[in-house]
Amino acid sequence: MNSSICFVSPYSYPVLAKTHHQSVGGAEVQQVMISRELAKRGFDVSFVVGDYNQQPLELVDGIHWRKNHWKRGYLISKYLWGNLEVSSPYTP
Repeated sequence: MNSSICFVSPYSYPVLAKTHHQSVGGAEVQQVMISRELAKRGFDVSFVVGDYNQQPLELVDGIHWRKNHWKRGYLISKYLWGNLEVSSPYTP
């Protein structure tokens, strides 16, 4: 069984697709560089990215990426929080 990792990065699509829709920051570039290396080493890598009029699901450079429809200013953590299971030794 391969290890899996998912990056949630709404602004990484231009870097993944090698397009120039907008300028991107260093974090997005670093995430894509790391993800490409992980995919080469056999990891199952995926990204959740913003909507840039691309297909809903695509495979590029061995990386699966899924389009999501975030609106500017909408907190990603609000969207994801209900779907996360957090394991913590801390009990209030």
